[in-house]
Amino acid sequence: MTRISLRPAQTKDCERLLDLEDSIFGKHCNHIYFLKPLLEYGQSYILEGKHGEWMGYALIFHESHANSVHLLSFAVLPPFQGKGLGGQFYKALLDALRRDGVASLSLSVAPQNQRALALYRNPGLYSSLDEELRMDYYGPGENRILFRFTL
Repeated sequence: MTRISLRPAQTKDCERLLDLEDSIFGKHCNHIYFLKPLLEYGQSYILEGKHGEWMGYALIFHESHANSVHLLSFAVLPPFQGKGLGGQFYKALLDALRRDGVASLSLSVAPQNQRALALYRNPGLYSSLDEELRMDYYGPGENRILFRFTL
C-alpha cells in the first residue's frame, strides 16, 4: 500500500488546481472566481505522497443541510492512476469527513466513468446509498448519475 496523506487545500493551491481540472476534466465551469472561494470556505483536500508530491485532490463544498457536503471534484493524477490510490484516497477522505462530523455526502458521475462508478458503489463504505440517473444534468448530452451517501 502506498503511503499517502491528506492536507487541506489552500487558496495558494488555486492556480495549480485550475490547471489540473482543465487537463483532467476539460475546460468547462471551473473558474478562479468559483474555485478560490471554494478553497477558502469549503472543505477540500490535496492527496500527497511521502515526499510531498501531489497525487490527487478533492474539492468539496458544504450543502445547505446540516452536516452534508457535495464532492464537486475528485481526481487521482494520471501518473498515479491504476495503482489502487483512488480507493485508498476515497476511504481516507470519507474518514476525514466523518471525523469532521459530516453525516452525508452527495456527488455526480458521468455514466460512462466505470472506474468511478465501481469506487462509489462499494457497499462497505457507507451506511446507505441512493442513486438516480439525471438526463442532460449539465446540458444536452451531459447525463450524470447522482449519488447520496449516508456516512
